[in-house]
Amino acid sequence: MRPDIRLIAVDLDGTLLNDRKEIPPDFVPMVEALYPRGVRFVLASGRQYFNLAAMFERIADKLFFFSENGGLVFDGAENIFCRPLPDDILPTLYRTGSGIPATTVLCGVKSAYISSACDPVGRENTAIYYKKRTFTDDPLAAVRAAGDSVVKVAVFDPVSAAERCEPHFVQFRDRLKVTLAGQSWIDIMRADVNKGIAIEFLQKRLGLAPDQCMAFGDYPNDLEMIQQVGWSYGMENGHPDLLAAARFRAPSNEDDGVMRVLRETFPDALAGRGSHAV
Repeated sequence: MRPDIRLIAVDLDGTLLNDRKEIPPDFVPMVEALYPRGVRFVLASGRQYFNLAAMFERIADKLFFFSENGGLVFDGAENIFCRPLPDDILPTLYRTGSGIPATTVLCGVKSAYISSACDPVGRENTAIYYKKRTFTDDPLAAVRAAGDSVVKVAVFDPVSAAERCEPHFVQFRDRLKVTLAGQSWIDIMRADVNKGIAIEFLQKRLGLAPDQCMAFGDYPNDLEMIQQVGWSYGMENGHPDLLAAARFRAPSNEDDGVMRVLRETFPDALAGRGSHAV
């Protein structure tokens, strides 16, 4: 018997998107086809909400968004969940990231705050994930002046975040969540913030059981999310820790893995519908 899936959570980079950051052409028609059936999609990412909403503008009103790895949850344009970092830890986190050196991003609700001294590689890569950016000589002061709340500190290293950045933040693991979000990124959030907690929040809000939920991921920042659902898929290109925890394996992001699983799960969803990009 076909599973009664009502919520599908999909990570973006390395999962739904291919290595050229392209959205599968069948994704929008799939969302549009399943929405009237009561099936909702979650785009679960470390990216900024404004980035996600712009990427999927055509169907944004039909989507849930987990931005900043679940620190913020949106139902379309409505913010329904927010867990900011404690203000007292931000200066220490920022100084730690700034001293590596690396590109340190204070991920606020209103904007991403980045040092004006950020190098061109850091500027180019933060532009991929953050649509609203504030470059300033003092990011901490800019956050306070804007009356903003920081839900995540992201640190970018173009070579290896695991080797060159993560060791500097191990000291915070007794209080905060420090997780790899890709080869070049680590994310620091509250201990009670992750994609799994955000999924649990939606399950309670929508009255869904784990077996009614499906999730796809590729990196350790997706781990709690796939553990919170009954139908968990690790991408073939994924991190070993994530693959070990997933119940099923999906083809790689370069091999249209998410959409191949969805077409098998909902074989009649796209019948008679043309595919198109966002």
